[in-house]
Amino acid sequence: MLNLETHAVGVQRSGGPVDLPPVLCLPGILGDALVFEPLAELLSSRRKVYLADLPPGDPWRAAAIIARRLEATGPFHVVTGSFGGLVCHKLPAHLVLSGAHVATLPSLEHRDSQQLLKAKVLRKLPAALVEPLYARHLRDSLNKEGLETGLIERLLGRERNKDELIGRLQCLLDDEFPERPEERPTLWLLGQDDPQAPWSTQDIQAHHSDAQVAHIPGGHRPYATQPGPLLARLETFWAQVESA
Repeated sequence: MLNLETHAVGVQRSGGPVDLPPVLCLPGILGDALVFEPLAELLSSRRKVYLADLPPGDPWRAAAIIARRLEATGPFHVVTGSFGGLVCHKLPAHLVLSGAHVATLPSLEHRDSQQLLKAKVLRKLPAALVEPLYARHLRDSLNKEGLETGLIERLLGRERNKDELIGRLQCLLDDEFPERPEERPTLWLLGQDDPQAPWSTQDIQAHHSDAQVAHIPGGHRPYATQPGPLLARLETFWAQVESA
């Protein structure tokens, strides 16, 4: 049994008008909401923004902890990195006004077989090997994508824990998938230069027929590299949701 009281959720809040629904940002598998800072800087003059680190565990457990922490704060427009979208799917309906998911896996059948194999190998290795390997991979990935150097160093300065990383992946390794509530307004966002999310509009709508799909400038983390174009698309989507 997961004791919700013993798991803190790191949440940063920045100001903004209180007459518009707030925004909650949930990161990808790294779990570090710091990566959303470039987007939050643009957003904070328009809306109240919450950046939430992901707690340990699979999407169901992470969502339960976040919901408990933010129970009195929503409903939110939720913006997510890849894995964060799976967490958002399991947040209670009263906390989610809409979901905008960047590079989130549409279904189990879209898993990358090579990435799954790597994860299974890493799961068997000791933490003393996995954590520096992942840090090196992360540095290469962030540099290649073009994140600002200072942000990369701050992200790399955070502690990385093998159990947390593998714990987030466990549901995909075990063929478990958190389904998205179909009644929830959803925008699926794909970076134009993201090899980690090679899905087409048709791939996504085959499993989420009610979702909007948009391709935007950037790679796997456009909220860190192309926050302006991303925000413009988000504001259009949010206006549609709020006027419905």
